[in-house]
Amino acid sequence: MAKIKCKRTAYHNLPQGQLDTPAVAVKNGIYSDNVTFPTPPITELAFQGFIDNFVTTYGIYQNGGSGQRGNYNLADIALTNAMDTMATYVDNIANGDVNIITNAGFVATKGTPSEAPAPVIIDNVVITRGNPGQLLVECKKQAYVDSYICILTPNEPTPANMIVVDGQIVLENDNGTTQPLATVAPAAVIDFNKTRKKKFAGLTSGTTYYATMFGINAQGVGDLSEPVSKMCW
Repeated sequence: MAKIKCKRTAYHNLPQGQLDTPAVAVKNGIYSDNVTFPTPPITELAFQGFIDNFVTTYGIYQNGGSGQRGNYNLADIALTNAMDTMATYVDNIANGDVNIITNAGFVATKGTPSEAPAPVIIDNVVITRGNPGQLLVECKKQAYVDSYICILTPNEPTPANMIVVDGQIVLENDNGTTQPLATVAPAAVIDFNKTRKKKFAGLTSGTTYYATMFGINAQGVGDLSEPVSKMCW
């Protein structure tokens, strides 16, 4: 299980001009508790200076147009870097304690399996033709899936006894033993890109290909989808 930390994306991905709000929360949280946070890496005066400069340059940028954007961008980078420095400091002190993280003014990352269950089985897999020698495979966005993996096999679907064990694709024999997929499906192509839209090129015209997908997240690997097929032109 991943250790709970300060969630950087909570302030990295904010809309333009809104970084000062979480920064003020961090300033109030850290500098008001010198028992828990005795030696901040940035002085309170300096941190307040980053906030003030951000607010000032953003106001000028809003009133002065794109010609003032450069100074605002520099102020945004400076305040973001200051927040990152403080987040690292808090992480080292908190050591996974969500109360310390939130008291410091940061948002805590999720850290328990119950907050992010293993991926569900992927459904609604669709395979279509692209250019000659290409097939396109995709599915709708699935719950709790971070990465979408696709297996493409020619002439016949992936074996029914194919399972995922400890993150590896294997075949389960009748006696309970397993063997690598490549021993029976050497021509299989596996796309490990995270996206749910896949492009397979260099395929053989006139051959029917079967696609199977499954999802992955930090908690585990999902079950395999039902195969879908399409003849390549």
